[in-house]
Amino acid sequence: MWRDFDSTAVISHPCPHARRRALERIAAVRELLAFLEVADNKFKLGMTTQICLAAKRLAPNKQQHIDTVLRVLKRVGGLVFCPFCWLTSWEAGDYVREEILSAFIRLVMHTPELQHYTVEELFWRSRRM
Repeated sequence: MWRDFDSTAVISHPCPHARRRALERIAAVRELLAFLEVADNKFKLGMTTQICLAAKRLAPNKQQHIDTVLRVLKRVGGLVFCPFCWLTSWEAGDYVREEILSAFIRLVMHTPELQHYTVEELFWRSRRM
């Protein structure tokens, strides 16, 4: 996730302004993810949208983008594990726009090298309730 992000790539950038901006954005995404759990329900839809759009633009790689969206889905109840049939389902619910889910599905479809990883993460994250 963003806290696990290899900041050496950012810190080693030759431009100090670019380094500072990148670190500020990383910190902002971390704070939004933390606040998402305790935010009022009326703010969650906008927050999830903004976090996922920021991840699309700012994530250093596709795996970080996938991890961020999975974390958002988990925190707002978008991942549901059914203990009776051992399946994971996705629910957009009231807090995640359908466009965000469909963009995430497209990302996974067009990134074959991360499909196995994404399926495993979906399974394990949905079971940790």
